[in-house]
Amino acid sequence: MRISPRVLVLFALVWLLWAPVQSHAAPTSRSTEKSRGQGKKKSTPPRSAPIVHRAAPERPHIPATLSFPVVQHRLPSGMRVILQPDSTTTAVAVSLAYRAGSSQEAEGEYGFSSALREHLRAAQPAASTSVQYTPDLLQFTTVVLPSRLANALWREAHRIHRPIRQTGAIALRNHLDFPPSPSVRAQTLAFQGCSPYGHLAHGWTPDLQQASAEYLDAYRRRWAQPALAALAVAGAFDPDAVLEQVQQYFAPIPSSAIPSDPPIVLPDQTNQRVDIDRFDTPVPQVFLYGWAVPPAGHADLAAIRLLIELFVDRPDTIGSRHSPRLAKLSTEASVSMELEERKGPSWLTFRVDLPANVDMDATRKVVDDAFLDLVQHGPTQEELDAGWRAAQRRLLRSVERVEGRASLLARSALLRDDAIEFFEQPAQLAAVRREDVQRVARQILSPIRRNLVEIRGPRIDSPKKAEQIQKPNPLPSHGSKQPASKKKQPTKQGAPRRSNKPSR
Repeated sequence: MRISPRVLVLFALVWLLWAPVQSHAAPTSRSTEKSRGQGKKKSTPPRSAPIVHRAAPERPHIPATLSFPVVQHRLPSGMRVILQPDSTTTAVAVSLAYRAGSSQEAEGEYGFSSALREHLRAAQPAASTSVQYTPDLLQFTTVVLPSRLANALWREAHRIHRPIRQTGAIALRNHLDFPPSPSVRAQTLAFQGCSPYGHLAHGWTPDLQQASAEYLDAYRRRWAQPALAALAVAGAFDPDAVLEQVQQYFAPIPSSAIPSDPPIVLPDQTNQRVDIDRFDTPVPQVFLYGWAVPPAGHADLAAIRLLIELFVDRPDTIGSRHSPRLAKLSTEASVSMELEERKGPSWLTFRVDLPANVDMDATRKVVDDAFLDLVQHGPTQEELDAGWRAAQRRLLRSVERVEGRASLLARSALLRDDAIEFFEQPAQLAAVRREDVQRVARQILSPIRRNLVEIRGPRIDSPKKAEQIQKPNPLPSHGSKQPASKKKQPTKQGAPRRSNKPSR
């Protein structure tokens, strides 16, 4: 009897949701002493009683089984092909990932990866295609019916082979000539010290304005080539037939010389970087911390995934949606924490969105105290158990649908050089101990290694000034009569001033 991967994933999700949470209370000890001349025992006052810290016994975590049939193949051009057949679904997902992002931009090519993204997007526009763009990858994922799979493969082959013409280069310059949004700018500034991502790739147009169409097309041939791409197909299909179609459509596309990857170097940072963006118009307040963490495939990333679950919001809980460590935050605040694995230094972002009436400095103090407490005492066993279950649920939900599986397979093939490396993540999460989370928080997420970015609205010095900003005095229109100002009447020297006081 063959069990489909979708049934296995659903069974694991149900098991995680209904797993009982057992709490072991640590026994407490009370010191006693004998009073002089009396044989009975007398309890010692609380101030003189020694404080005994006893850690709760660690419970073994049973990882969920994450495995489904995968067929891997490599074309003569160097293109990776990953096929994941699943007969229990009625859809097929095609995901093609390129190792082309802002991290590959050399000096004088800033913004070229954004232009390449827009060019490939316009090559084969489709409503069912989603685009994922990171400094390392450019990925297109499409969900179609099994009868339209051949057409979807042909579209991806045409997308990668379409050159950039002069008219297309002009359209790209005009389309990308806009300032980055506050959110994108904050994300970029948070990692400005992380080599090789030290430039504003989003919305950067000076290099694009000077580049010719031939230069842009050479950049496309260098990075959007089969040797630096991975194609993943997941869903209801015949692997042999699909592999034959892939060879028919993608084999004629030539590959050029493979450029070398930039060095993987964590920034040598010894102090916190601060960047404050203040806008003239009212904008929602945002502050975020950015850390450069080890690259994809590193052993410490499992502990970082568990640490994330200690701080992120929990919208499905009753009462406050904030985690217990951030219970003092305002209910209007929104907390998110994301890990973006990359070939170079991965990015860990902690972000808090606040309305304009919430004090940002007080919110930051609550967050800093929560991180400091984690460094000093580490997580409790209950927090570790809850974080482990939440991290496993997040992983299983990411592969529950065919588009998630195809996207993860293609991304893993390029970032980790192994498409099925994420099969080991449940076991890696189960092996994390509280000492690992505490060590990661102390060594990798220390305040001296982070970048702080704040987004604020217009500066308001006093309530009176705020009222003037909200209700400005209207200027008189042209031709309207202005009230005459009272002029001071001069008085003659020696003449007494006229007073309104009654005479005696």
